[in-house]
Amino acid sequence: MSLLRAGAGRPFDAAAAAPVAVDAVGSADVTNFPGGTSVNFNNLTVGAGANRALLAIFCFGNNASPPTSISVTWNGVGLTQIANTLVHDGTDIGIVMFGLANPASGNQTLAFSWTGTQAYSVDAISFTGVDQSTPFTNGVNASGVGTTQNPGTITSPVGDYAAAAFASTVTYSAVDPTQLFQDTGASFPVGAANYTAGTGTLALTTTTASSTRWAASGVNVKQG
Repeated sequence: MSLLRAGAGRPFDAAAAAPVAVDAVGSADVTNFPGGTSVNFNNLTVGAGANRALLAIFCFGNNASPPTSISVTWNGVGLTQIANTLVHDGTDIGIVMFGLANPASGNQTLAFSWTGTQAYSVDAISFTGVDQSTPFTNGVNASGVGTTQNPGTITSPVGDYAAAAFASTVTYSAVDPTQLFQDTGASFPVGAANYTAGTGTLALTTTTASSTRWAASGVNVKQG
């Protein structure tokens, strides 16, 4: 059966019209202070839904130099870097976001590795209903000094999702609208992430208890 999308003049695939939905979130982020050069994250179980995508988050800092040669795999399959922000002014904090279309289902290993010892926080989230050819779009990156942190306006239409990640030097007091994770310790760096359903254009923000140097990145998760 072929239907026409109103005003588009082309066949409409009802199965492909499902909006992006959250499939699974990491049960806890993994942190290490003063740091390391690799970590295996096993706190996510990806479901078996259609048109899956995986988003992995790496927040880092070491007061010296940023990491290089960052690699992330899920069940041995490499992820693609989709957004990143680095503050290189003596704090050396940053965010890198990685994505993968059609990740293997189950409680697989999300393996991070890099060159140069870093303190870090890592976490991940998976979605269903995602475009398999271009799962992540409209990446934004920003840095600054203050109490409110925002990677920039993310274009995320209704039916899509948006996610953002943050790194700073002090603890967060609010991570809205839906928190993926938030480091609550006083160690450096402090990481956080959040996500929400698309509304057209939106800003995902966090707030820290005091003014701080910060880095932030965000992406859109595209409906498939």
